[in-house]
Amino acid sequence: MVDKGAGAPVPDVFEPPPGNPRFPYFDGLRAAAAVGVLLGHCAGASGIAATSGIGHVIGNLQMGVTVFFVISGFLLYRPFVAGDMAGRGHPKTVTFYRRRVLRIFPAYWFALLAVSLLPGVISVFGPGWWRYFLLVQNYSGFEFTFARGIGPAWSLSVEVAFYALLPIAALGMRMLGGSDPARRLKGDLLVLAAVAILSAASRYWFTSQIVSDGFFADPFHLTAILTLPLYATWFAIGMAFASLSAWRHNSGSNPSWLSALERRPGLVWLAATAAFLALTATTPVLTQGEFPAHHLITGLVAGLLVFPAAFPAAGGTGLPGRLLSLRPVAWIGLISYGVYLWSTPILQALVYEGVLDARFPFVTVTVSVLILAIAAGAFSYYVIERPFLRRKEPRRRPPAIAAG
Repeated sequence: MVDKGAGAPVPDVFEPPPGNPRFPYFDGLRAAAAVGVLLGHCAGASGIAATSGIGHVIGNLQMGVTVFFVISGFLLYRPFVAGDMAGRGHPKTVTFYRRRVLRIFPAYWFALLAVSLLPGVISVFGPGWWRYFLLVQNYSGFEFTFARGIGPAWSLSVEVAFYALLPIAALGMRMLGGSDPARRLKGDLLVLAAVAILSAASRYWFTSQIVSDGFFADPFHLTAILTLPLYATWFAIGMAFASLSAWRHNSGSNPSWLSALERRPGLVWLAATAAFLALTATTPVLTQGEFPAHHLITGLVAGLLVFPAAFPAAGGTGLPGRLLSLRPVAWIGLISYGVYLWSTPILQALVYEGVLDARFPFVTVTVSVLILAIAAGAFSYYVIERPFLRRKEPRRRPPAIAAG
């Protein structure tokens, strides 16, 4: 395992738990995911997602959410499984939750309050307002999830559910697989494969019910489709990578197939591109939620995109690594959470005010939203997020000095 950023200062937002390595290429992946979601939404607002082939491709870049889920599965589960394999145990549960709360809620609460002042964004202050602040709006039906506040925050609701369950799931994995690296890897992969299959099957059943009954006919199915169990496949991919990474680090083994893929990151990304284009050619962007195949293929694409960042080769990661390491890309990754939170409300406000609409070219819409979202994301990180992120680790009291 290579940590390209081992000698560089680690931004507060990406500082890993003590005793765990940093994977710097994920900075660029976060940037790509956040900008992909922005591009997908702008494609819809400008009308090209439904009217042109390239617009269809751009519209499907909303799968950046999938990349975020795979990243979370990898980075958050790895300290647990690596701790087991190394014999040092799990991160403290209280500290884990503390880090997650400080990562998610301060910036989200600020954005939620601020966007309520924007034209075209319906304020969350009304019946059930507290659901938005606790990120449990997904469990109250489609109207609560998307009609008010920050629409893309539905994914944060799923993430928070994953955070809540991860320490419990990691404990269960340890009880099943133990701490021996080889045995633990096999156990993890079997459990995660079962979870992924069950999640995909459940998603297929629920989406088929939505299609047969009509999209808004059954509120229960619409609510279920936005909960963690139906997205577990994507998290499981990242968790499987985490287990494989920890096994390699603790066992000293490096199988030939893994070494071959590490040496050819460009080939891995080429496969991701081919899968994405196949997805775009077969699945309409505007009805993608109705197609389980779309869910599975986006998971495959995200996994292939994440692989070079999770398993960087000793000689570097080729073109993918060079792209992900570009300073502007890494910086956008640093502020990507704010970009993700703000881009859709900004787009809504500009459309509502008539500044932008389907008459404007896609490039005009995108550049306008991107500039404003980057500015808002930078403010969010430097003013709101970073002061809280510096408190991720509990402050230790200095040792007492003996008197006399």
